[in-house]
Amino acid sequence: MENAKKYPILGSFAAKTAAVILLCVFGIGILFGGLGVLYSINYEMYNVPADATYYDTAQCRNTVYQSAKNIALNYAQGNTEIASYEYREENSNIVYRLYTMDEKTEETLVSENYKASGTGYDAEYYVTADYAGNTDPSSAYDSPEMRISSITQDKTEAFAFPAAETAVRYHVVLGVVKPLKAYDTVWREAQIYEYAHTYESFMVPVLVISALLFIADLIFLLCSAGHRKGKETVELNWFDRIPLDVLSVVLVTLIILFAIFILDVVEPWIPWAYFNGGIAFAITVVGTVACLIVEGLMILALIMTLATRIKAGGWWKNTWLWLFGEAALRFFEAIPSVWQVTLAAIVYLGLTVWFLSERASLPLLVMNCVAAVIAVIYAFFYKRISGATERMAKGDLDLNVDTQYLVGPVKKQAENLNSIRDGMKTAVESRMKSERLKTELITNVSHDIRTPLTSIINYVDLLQKEPGEEERNKYMERLSRNANRLKKLTEDLIEASKASTGNIPVHAENLDLREIIEQALAEYEERFEAKNLEPIINMDQGVKVYADGRLLWRVLSNLFSNISKYAHDDTRIYIDVKAQGNAPVNVCIKNISHDPLNIDADELMERFVRADSSRHTDGSGLGLNIAKSLMELQGGALNLTIDGDLFRADIGIPAEKPEPVS
Repeated sequence: MENAKKYPILGSFAAKTAAVILLCVFGIGILFGGLGVLYSINYEMYNVPADATYYDTAQCRNTVYQSAKNIALNYAQGNTEIASYEYREENSNIVYRLYTMDEKTEETLVSENYKASGTGYDAEYYVTADYAGNTDPSSAYDSPEMRISSITQDKTEAFAFPAAETAVRYHVVLGVVKPLKAYDTVWREAQIYEYAHTYESFMVPVLVISALLFIADLIFLLCSAGHRKGKETVELNWFDRIPLDVLSVVLVTLIILFAIFILDVVEPWIPWAYFNGGIAFAITVVGTVACLIVEGLMILALIMTLATRIKAGGWWKNTWLWLFGEAALRFFEAIPSVWQVTLAAIVYLGLTVWFLSERASLPLLVMNCVAAVIAVIYAFFYKRISGATERMAKGDLDLNVDTQYLVGPVKKQAENLNSIRDGMKTAVESRMKSERLKTELITNVSHDIRTPLTSIINYVDLLQKEPGEEERNKYMERLSRNANRLKKLTEDLIEASKASTGNIPVHAENLDLREIIEQALAEYEERFEAKNLEPIINMDQGVKVYADGRLLWRVLSNLFSNISKYAHDDTRIYIDVKAQGNAPVNVCIKNISHDPLNIDADELMERFVRADSSRHTDGSGLGLNIAKSLMELQGGALNLTIDGDLFRADIGIPAEKPEPVS
């Protein structure tokens, strides 16, 4: 992976750990900043003057409004003791007086709590209550209960509201004491307001900065997901190998349980523990933040493992759903085609009967539509395969049936058809190549044998005419040269036959490779000097191989013989040797060809094939073929590579074997 090479920090465990810790910090910043901003918006803190107090806020007005409803409702339902206890001086910062009103709007004081020395906010409400909040007593519930049907601060509006005969009207006069004394809801709200008002200017910056840093940190973690120190590819750990659907169900369940725990258990404690102070506050806040962090880490773990699996590819395959589906598909494919159709028909008929019995017309219509679409698709696939079969039968072996969107038996049939095509193409190409090589073999052998043989016959004929001494010597020298050439060709033919059939004995032993190479170079030193070829050996001292010295020398001799014939003058011959432990020793011999190598490397290995297609140079064209066979007899290999005018031979020789312990 290029990113892993460019940015090694992506694989650093320390960097990832620090990023996770910072992500928790930024998440806490988002939490508190977001709550602060939502609180400020909800209670219109951005619309009040900078010197405003809690008494000027919408929250204070809302609390007084709710208190008015609560006082009137408790009294209407006869819960006077609850109201008296809840709004005692030591329990409440709200003072009130409750009046009942008749049709003449005359008021009668029915309840009040303590007298306050001063108030920061005052309000009056007119409340109407009746049974179940309904103006029609005939529609009251079986167990009627007084409910609030209207509440307003306008006295005229209160009496304009239609009410049942059983309705009761109240006038509630309330005030919020100043300063606050009791530890009630008003006191807690005032404390929250003071904190929010104090840090109001910091909430938006904290939220924005935390969110930006959180996103940047999350992007880094997603980029680093799956990277390990010193590894260039994405690596899956044990957590990433857990089936994704199983892991998702477990983590999502835990996340939901933690969320329920926080909302249903922890959240109600927070205001009381916070504003009553003490150790309860610390434990509650720390516990809540810890629960949120654990929940966030579980979400992060799910996101990170999903990112790692996506990078590694094929993430959907590591799921139980995929495995079960694949197993079901394999089971279905293992059933013969006739039984597949039978099983599908039984399922289809069974569902049809069930839908009809349940009068489920819409599901039945959907099932029929799906079945019709599947039938059309299979008909289309069959037509495609049938057409391909017909074209192949007519000899079109270049046709390839695309199996990307095929499924089931149709896909298998298409794959078999492609396999038949590949086999036929291979057989035809092999046969054509064999016929071509046979033709070339006959042509080359005929040429290589006929040329020296014709020359011998001609010079024998000239000798029979009793030429002079000087001409006789010249004819004898040419006769000898052509006879030796014919002898060499015959010997090469015999050796090639033995090498290809394995009839040459192999006596392998541990050999000094450098010594063998230098001996072979010394044999061709004069030929190399004649063409100004400079051998350059790159190898370590003491490299030993396990081979037959005579056969290995013959392999090197054949290669150097080719180089002496076909290498470009005034160039270098590179001999690079690489040895690694017990792996085969690789000898790479490279040189530049004098003539263009317009021939395939594999074809050059064939018998009687020469780089000199005009066959003006000496040689049988068997050297490379013999060399390859000799290396295979020794358990090695010989491979040729041609790149433009560059000729390269790679010889693989078994490494040195340890001497047996006596």
